[in-house]
Amino acid sequence: MEQTKLDNGLRIISHFMPARNSVSLGIWVGVGGRYESKEENGISHFIEHIVFKGTKSRSCTQIKQAIEGVGGNLNAFTAEEFTTFLTKIPYKYFSRGLDVLSDMALNPLLEEKDIQREKIVICEEIKMYLDLPMHYVHFLLSQLLWPNHPMGRFLAGSIESVQKISKEKILQYHREHYFPRNIVITAAGNIEHKDIIEQCGRIFSNLQNKDRKNFLPVANKQKESQFNFFSKQTAQSHLCLGFPSFPHSHPQHYTLKILDIILGANMSSRLYQEVREKRGLVYEIGSQTQEFQDSGLFSISAGVENKNLEETIKVIKDELERIKDEEAEEEEIGRAKEFFRGQLLLGLESTGNYMLAMGEELISLNRLFSPEEILKQIDKITTKDLKEVSRQIFKKEKLNLAVIGDTQSKDKEKIVKLLKFA
Repeated sequence: MEQTKLDNGLRIISHFMPARNSVSLGIWVGVGGRYESKEENGISHFIEHIVFKGTKSRSCTQIKQAIEGVGGNLNAFTAEEFTTFLTKIPYKYFSRGLDVLSDMALNPLLEEKDIQREKIVICEEIKMYLDLPMHYVHFLLSQLLWPNHPMGRFLAGSIESVQKISKEKILQYHREHYFPRNIVITAAGNIEHKDIIEQCGRIFSNLQNKDRKNFLPVANKQKESQFNFFSKQTAQSHLCLGFPSFPHSHPQHYTLKILDIILGANMSSRLYQEVREKRGLVYEIGSQTQEFQDSGLFSISAGVENKNLEETIKVIKDELERIKDEEAEEEEIGRAKEFFRGQLLLGLESTGNYMLAMGEELISLNRLFSPEEILKQIDKITTKDLKEVSRQIFKKEKLNLAVIGDTQSKDKEKIVKLLKFA
């Protein structure tokens, strides 16, 4: 793995994988949903969409044909703290991939007719997520954790905020965030670092810098459990239970990852075994972690028949109490570590996964991705570490529960009372 910083602050990182036929390339911009004001909500995501409609030198069709015409693929995504444009392409077409991606990111055409058409598309996307309770319940949980804060808003924006996005606002926002010091280039595959530097220098060297803007920090002042029961007639109740957790850079970051695996990240996990296999209460249940620069989230989600909602929540509560009170057995921890190790190493056989791992580490933490260092940290984790972290995270005053379904008032009262655990 090699890293270079150009004179203008653009950071470039690559990993040479000579046995591959592909190169995965990413352009990472240090701006996402949490950088937006309430009025701007959704504009980072909107820019991610609108760049596909054409640049000053390529039409929408030419962009797609340039990549797909040689067997590559093209994509982009918006997160809370960054926006990423990516392609996977046969290695001999690397220059073309970089040209197209950089053209999209730096020179969007922004024709008024395209902007108005994309507003319709994104509003339909928002409506789609509103109609999918298994996704929408996660947004309701975010609102509980981060009220009146960009982290508690939908990344795609609201229908109202999207309708107010104008070409002038897009241009201003683009100028404020899309500049060399705020961009990371990542590449993994059959391409040498010196060749990447040469190409990036040609494209990015003459760009002007600006001062980087900061996001609004998270102030976690939660002092009691919070609940949001969203009434909707659905065949299932969808629940998402969550706690504020650690940021990316926390020293127990990887202990939290092992805790997640033990609790609900795979089919061997405690929640999957107890809730699905032993009791048959759900089809799907799982836990997830999200890490940001100054905060994080540990959540558990499931879809369950309405009549089984209370029992399912009780089993989840019991498992959270158990992992706080009892030290996990060495064998269970060993299996979780091996799962993490295997998933990491298998994933890194892909040029795409390697590129994504490098990019997120550099754009979020300004440090090099090191699988060896990660595995060393995993090896050090003990049963005492897991117990201590579970006690730090699973506190009753920090609990948040969002539920979408046809939940009666008496059932809501039972659930609130049930979750008042120490």
